[in-house]
Amino acid sequence: MSVTIRTSGIRDFVQTEVSEFTISLGNKVKKAAQGVSPVDTGRLKRTISVGRPTFRQEKVSIKVSTNTGYGLYPEQGTGIYGPRGQVIRPRRAPFLVFQPRGLGHVIRVRSVRGQRGQHYMRDSLLAVIKKI
Repeated sequence: MSVTIRTSGIRDFVQTEVSEFTISLGNKVKKAAQGVSPVDTGRLKRTISVGRPTFRQEKVSIKVSTNTGYGLYPEQGTGIYGPRGQVIRPRRAPFLVFQPRGLGHVIRVRSVRGQRGQHYMRDSLLAVIKKI
């Protein structure tokens, strides 16, 4: 009696199972990130998405991200709290000019310190990993 094992079938089965597990983890991170992401308009929270699993050699990865263009700023922080560690100053004018929500007048300043990172993605990933 001889037994023939089709390795491609095993590889496909394992890849399918690993893909489903990875997507499940990605969705858990997404849900956790949506629960703790900073909310101003709700756009950041709505645009958090999970990509497709990618396989490279023996490693599998999945991308949980946002396509807003500004999602990295609340995650890492800005100004003195961000990666560059510098005060934010105007580039083309003598003042930064902005009007905060709920304030009836415009504010003009020469610099701002920035905002501290809120780490909504990192904390969500760590929370999901802790539960595994």
